[in-house]
Amino acid sequence: MEFFTKTLQGLLTTFQNERHKKEALEREAINAIYCAFIATKEYCAERSYNNDRTKVYDRSKLWAEASAKSRTVFPQWEVEAGDKAILMCSDILWNYDFAKEKGLDLASLEEQINELRNR
Repeated sequence: MEFFTKTLQGLLTTFQNERHKKEALEREAINAIYCAFIATKEYCAERSYNNDRTKVYDRSKLWAEASAKSRTVFPQWEVEAGDKAILMCSDILWNYDFAKEKGLDLASLEEQINELRNR
């Protein structure tokens, strides 16, 4: 009986460790997505009609990092954050309707991020 108890305790410890690792990865991904969103929102609020390409590329890097971190825990965000990184570094100015259609406008992103944070 003691053998089974130790075996079950070992399995429980393994599963708990895996769950903690997954939760840590989820928190990291959510933080990366949220940081990229806040930086983008601040940039959009403060910018004039001149685009500061350095700041835009910095935001693009943040979205690329969010895409990489969310790859394993939130597969749908890998694509969305990757699209946002492309949108941020593109020389083409995407119109609002196109960004909204893809779910990349700030209001849609904020709603999606809040859903992730409240899971």
